[in-house]
Amino acid sequence: MAATNKIDVSEFDIDENKGFLSPELPLQKLPNEYYSNWETVATNIPQLLLTSQMKRTVDERFPLLKIDQLQTLPELKRAYVLLTFITNAYVWCTNPPNEVIPDNLAEPLLQVCEELELPPTATYSSVVLWNYNVVDSSQPLNLENLSSGLTFTGSFDEAWFYLISVYFEKIGSQCIKYGLRAVESINHGDNVSFLENMKLLASSIDRLTEILKRMDEKCDPYVFYFRIRPFLAGSKNMAKAGLPHGIRYGTNGEYQQWSGGSNAQSSLVQYLDLLLGVTHFSDGGKEHYPRKLITNESQFKKNSYLLNMRQYMPAPHRHFLEYVDQVTNIRQYVLSQGTDSCERLAYDTCISILKNFRDVHLGIIKKYILIPARAERMNETNVKRQGLANSKSSNVNGHVGTGGTSLVKFLTQCRDETSDMAVTKWVQEYLKRDEGAASEHTNLEMNFIFDYNYDFIGFKDKTSNIHLTEDEESGDVDFFIHHW
Repeated sequence: MAATNKIDVSEFDIDENKGFLSPELPLQKLPNEYYSNWETVATNIPQLLLTSQMKRTVDERFPLLKIDQLQTLPELKRAYVLLTFITNAYVWCTNPPNEVIPDNLAEPLLQVCEELELPPTATYSSVVLWNYNVVDSSQPLNLENLSSGLTFTGSFDEAWFYLISVYFEKIGSQCIKYGLRAVESINHGDNVSFLENMKLLASSIDRLTEILKRMDEKCDPYVFYFRIRPFLAGSKNMAKAGLPHGIRYGTNGEYQQWSGGSNAQSSLVQYLDLLLGVTHFSDGGKEHYPRKLITNESQFKKNSYLLNMRQYMPAPHRHFLEYVDQVTNIRQYVLSQGTDSCERLAYDTCISILKNFRDVHLGIIKKYILIPARAERMNETNVKRQGLANSKSSNVNGHVGTGGTSLVKFLTQCRDETSDMAVTKWVQEYLKRDEGAASEHTNLEMNFIFDYNYDFIGFKDKTSNIHLTEDEESGDVDFFIHHW
């Protein structure tokens, strides 16, 4: 790969401290009163759904407005949030769902989407990236200082569900920073800097995992499954839910099929994969494309679903992922190092923690979708359902997510393909054993190691020559594998 100077991430609408979140706080209201009706309907979605007035309000009391008075990018983003929330609420407010979006909503929605190069449905951008505020602007942006914008249900649970992802993206800014610095270190031949930035990258990925674990603090799985999830659904692969042809945008429009809001639309997760050279195969996974038969990268048939999800990301973020794909050289670099080198172990630390992140994500899917779905099939709940929640699946492995894909199969494949990327033998053995495969090394132990400030340092096992040393000055355990 060609060397690169320090990249200015702001060129890609990325903030150094907030990552893929809007560099400025999202608008909480369009300043032009001309759009007051959009604001009123969108902010009252929970009440309109509760009183079964959503469809009638849009059909009868929603004026057709032009978008030429949206003068700035933040205003376009706010309009996109408003119109996509209204659209998803309109589609899923009845049973069966409404498959035709009226002209007064469809026309401005399609125009805004054309300006932003985004699809006309609720996306990760709608519900997360451009849909939050801070409680106290004088305080740091953290989970306890965040408030959600629009919701479908007006519930605490829905707000928390979105805010976990907002904070996830904020912490992800560290992954962006340290990952790009690791690439720069390789280009400048600075091995010490490379190891330090890989350590910091591993710590940052680990923090993402800890954020995910907080989901159930304030978001009940059954509330999510039966009340929130249906309104996040798209129109792709939704025949069983009542949309055999997708959605028609306008009385004279053509049917379109789009995936719904999904964490797969987070640029951060795809960034980590690209950065570390984690390749995801097309449908069928490694069973159809055995890695041992692949001799060069061009033979990979990459996962079409993940590539498709990029069109749901803001255009500057898509361009950033394309850039990272071109300049990343981390995996190539560590493979050029010695078999038991510090560089390889530094890389495998990141791979192991990214795999652990995907394990936690799978656990959340089980808790928030598979268990409630099983209760539904066993008639253990009398909850009245709408939209997607009416589509029952007898096979948990085939359960379809809001993004329109089989959840467990897809996420398990992504997790296993992450494990496959480990380059150190004992780490490979550990990760294989962790996935249920037999291991020759029955005495292998793997522990995540933290210093006294709870900063991630690395991992060790009891059979190899990997150890921690103390900093003589501070007493902190802050070195790993000889000098790290």
